[in-house]
Amino acid sequence: MKPCLRILHMLKNHKTSWPFKDPVDPVALNIPNYFDIIKEPMDLQTVEKNLKRKAYATPTQFHADIGKIIRNSY
Repeated sequence: MKPCLRILHMLKNHKTSWPFKDPVDPVALNIPNYFDIIKEPMDLQTVEKNLKRKAYATPTQFHADIGKIIRNSY
């Protein structure tokens, strides 16, 4: 899983990653219907926590969560 951690750090350090670093706070951002639209929220902070607590058994699971971030951005 070390390659996944390296990829995560590259993503977090990218200059355009700021919208994806932390979980969305729908109250602070005044988006009351956020969870109606985004069924599976994901962010880089959550991915990092999952990596550190060994929640991913395979790199494919890591990849799936990164994919959620991308899909949710649309």
